[in-house]
Amino acid sequence: MEQMMKGRRPRAAGQVLLVISIILAGCNFNLGSAGSGPRAWIDAPLEGSVLEPGQVLVQSHVSDAAGVVEVALIVNGAQIRVDSPTGADIPITSINQAWDASLPGDYTLEILPKNSAGEVGRSLPIHVRVAGSPPSPTSIPVIVATLTPVPSPTFTPTPTVETPPLAHLTSNANCRSGPGTVYPVSSSFVAGTELAIVGRNDASTWLVVKTPGGSTQCWISITTVEAIVAVADFLVLIAPPTPTSMPVPPMAPTALAITARTCSSETYAVTLHWSDNADNEAGYHIYRDGTLIANLGAGATNYTDNPPGSGPYVYGVEAFNAVGLSNRPTVNEIGCII
Repeated sequence: MEQMMKGRRPRAAGQVLLVISIILAGCNFNLGSAGSGPRAWIDAPLEGSVLEPGQVLVQSHVSDAAGVVEVALIVNGAQIRVDSPTGADIPITSINQAWDASLPGDYTLEILPKNSAGEVGRSLPIHVRVAGSPPSPTSIPVIVATLTPVPSPTFTPTPTVETPPLAHLTSNANCRSGPGTVYPVSSSFVAGTELAIVGRNDASTWLVVKTPGGSTQCWISITTVEAIVAVADFLVLIAPPTPTSMPVPPMAPTALAITARTCSSETYAVTLHWSDNADNEAGYHIYRDGTLIANLGAGATNYTDNPPGSGPYVYGVEAFNAVGLSNRPTVNEIGCII
């Protein structure tokens, strides 16, 4: 009897290996080797998010040199759905997949992209919680996966650790609290610095980046970084409210000049002209030899004076508002002698 049992064990082991070989041969799902194949990362929901029960939109990016043809959403190790992304022939694209998160509990989300060669990548897992009282063990439905990669008995592929796209600074740059120069500067970086890209504004003119160390985020102008092909694929983030600016005196006029003059026994007239640079002035003051001779309204750019004598004179023009006065440029008038 002992000899019979010894003879049956190798035969049983061979049968198990035969069954595993048949399963692997029938599964058209190639995981590829470590460090190769398509890549993916999940943009939303974020790590550690607490979600309300209901439909959840899982937003992710997938990339591959030859394009990604299928994207599988994996929840707690089970495949929930497989979708074909739009633009499957471009190197990087985004995809949104709906997940019915109606049952409270803790969940692990993963994305498995598959390229045209059959290679499959794997995103870093994202851990989320669906709020509410956890259901009793008997009420949890069993989800049967329709496409589950079977790991080889002798090899377990290592998931590729994805890094977010980087912005490479081509010049020194300020990183601000919002997408515009009206926002205060949060940090400054020198040319050559690489910063992880988190998202963009709606106009794709500013990028949201992580500061070195990843502790904070700020906005940087896209004109300060190397050209990025797929800017439109980045997540659009809402800008913070525009900061309220403090009132300031108006800007001074420039290019003050005498553009016309009349000098005769009957008439002596001098016409001044200047460039209006202010957008917050209440008006303009006109001076002759330091004495105020006229008040003009906002937007004025010229004034004609009839001096009382023969001169010479020095004319000055300044802008004013409720806060204060601008600088006062001057121009010399040689006078009128008949």
